[in-house]
Amino acid sequence: MRYLPAPELTLFCQQLFHAAGLSLDDAQLLADSVIGSSLAGHDSHGIMLVGRYVKEIRGGEIEKECRLTFDKEFPSTATINANNSQGHVASQRVTQLAIDKALKNGVSTVTVHNLGHLGRLGTYVEMAAMQDCVAIATINNHGGATWMAPFGGTERRLPPNPLAVGAPTGGEFPLVLDMSASNVAVGKCIVAQAKGESIPIDWILDPAGNPTTDPSLLIGPPAGSLIPLGGQVAGHKGYALAFMMDILGGALSRAGCSHTTDYVSQNGFFLTVIKIENFVALADFHKEAQQLIDWCKSSPKVDDSRDILAPGEFEYLTRLERIADGLPVPESVCESYRQMAEELGVENILEL
Repeated sequence: MRYLPAPELTLFCQQLFHAAGLSLDDAQLLADSVIGSSLAGHDSHGIMLVGRYVKEIRGGEIEKECRLTFDKEFPSTATINANNSQGHVASQRVTQLAIDKALKNGVSTVTVHNLGHLGRLGTYVEMAAMQDCVAIATINNHGGATWMAPFGGTERRLPPNPLAVGAPTGGEFPLVLDMSASNVAVGKCIVAQAKGESIPIDWILDPAGNPTTDPSLLIGPPAGSLIPLGGQVAGHKGYALAFMMDILGGALSRAGCSHTTDYVSQNGFFLTVIKIENFVALADFHKEAQQLIDWCKSSPKVDDSRDILAPGEFEYLTRLERIADGLPVPESVCESYRQMAEELGVENILEL
């Protein structure tokens, strides 16, 4: 394991993405987003995806230029075709559009289709929270890339469509919920497999529908499936959540709802942004948010060694730690970065 400084790693990734074909500005947006996800502790949506994105850009699997066109637009809504643009880049621009509409009109909802993989969903609701708005977002996988079995089933039928909610607090960090509708995100199983680690028994089912601790059985072949949030007893909750998020991310965005197990490297994106001051004074909202945080933290602890955290606080604390100590990057990932730099003629500033 190598511990790499975030500023240098961000610059290195920007150079990789630029050499692969993105404009310098778009490469910076993508690098900031990817490394930002890892700073927040979500490597499955951060450093582990650099190679995938370079491959997609170089291979023409996504468009090198971000181009957004409007299927429909009204003062507070829009349906947008991202024309297979890089997901992080397009989603940041779409999110800012939604924020601008909300700040002008009070509430906005924007949906997007033909959008490349957008990474960590919490990034976008956090953008809104940092501009004193509340945001609610979800995605689907554009009708495909189904990883999760329905409750009571053994074969993949749905993605673990995530739900993200962001809100400002006026304090050190915004509140951010970013949760999968499965017990775990696919990327965390991939990370565990890369590290040669076993996984908890309630994360995935093997191809026969049995719980397993072997992360390789998710990918196959033959393929296993993710267990819905709630597990073997209460998985109907995660299944229903994924189902309804598929409606918002698929049917409302023109991306289409899940219908195939074929791999699809695109997202349908749904985002609603709310201007707080159209409902209550911002200071009052901050006061209520802080009061709720304090109230929950006042509970006696089951284990004194584990703090009670507010949503988004783990990411805040992890970010502080990783800024100070560097990002932990597995040797196998460092080697893949070194090879990409050599192939693309990028200076190996990290001495990988």
